[in-house]
Amino acid sequence: MTARIAPQDEPSKTKVSTFSPLISEKENQELAIAVGAREDCRTFIAAQKAQSWNTTRWGFSLNLALAVAATTPPLSGARTFILILGIAATVASSMLVQLSNRRVASRRHQAARVDDWLKSRGLDSHSIAGETIPQELHSDLEELFLFCSVIGISLAMVLLSFAF
Repeated sequence: MTARIAPQDEPSKTKVSTFSPLISEKENQELAIAVGAREDCRTFIAAQKAQSWNTTRWGFSLNLALAVAATTPPLSGARTFILILGIAATVASSMLVQLSNRRVASRRHQAARVDDWLKSRGLDSHSIAGETIPQELHSDLEELFLFCSVIGISLAMVLLSFAF
């Protein structure tokens, strides 16, 4: 018994997904663009949050390595250089975390504009999905404070290494 392979149909043309047959093609395209833009904002925000955490870990790890290096006897003469490197790592990682936070805030505002546009068209995505992109700056400030505190504590380890 042999299997028969059905002939392939001609490839279909790529078409913008249709949300409703009751609205025009242009409105369907606008809606598809708005939904795509909102999803891009959500993806970007998640990626930036991960990047902020990675930057914090990088700054902490680098300062921890510098603190250990400052306590080793062969590098005791380079303590000033190690301190300068620790301060530079702290400043650089704090600035990168703040930059990432500003980019997240910008995308949140963009997502809010998309949501407002959808609401003006009679589509409330919040009532449909039951979730929103948080617009509060308060949670971002808490996160920024936490990340910068962790980086600052790592600099304190470099400073404490001078006591030993």
